[in-house]
Amino acid sequence: MIDRRKTTARAQDRRKRNRRASPRWVLDFEVRLQWETQSTTCRGYEIGAGGLSLTCERPLPSEAEITVEYRLDSDSPLVSVKGSVRHVEGARVGIEFLNLGMKDRLALLDYCEKLNIV
Repeated sequence: MIDRRKTTARAQDRRKRNRRASPRWVLDFEVRLQWETQSTTCRGYEIGAGGLSLTCERPLPSEAEITVEYRLDSDSPLVSVKGSVRHVEGARVGIEFLNLGMKDRLALLDYCEKLNIV
C-alpha cells in the first residue's frame, strides 16, 4: 500500500480519485432513519459495504449517530445498522455504517454483484 503522504501527487489530483475504502453501487432503495426521538423515510441512491448515500427531505444532524434501516428491494429483508452522518449537502446525505454485520455485508455484496451494477 502506498503512503499518500509521501507521494508527489498534488492534493487536487487525490481528490479526483475515489477515496472510499469499499466500492459503492448505484441503486434506488428504501431507507428509514431514526435519531433521538425523530424518524424519517428517505431514498437511497448509492450503497456499499462501508455506507450509503441518500436523499432526504428532512434535515439531518451532521456527525450524529443514527439507526439506519434499509431494504434493497421488496423481497429483501429489512437490515438495521448503526450509522454516522458523515456528509450533508442540501438533501443529499452520506452515512457511514458503524456495525454492519458480516452476514448483512455479504448479502449486500452478493445482491449488488448479481445485478452487475458498476
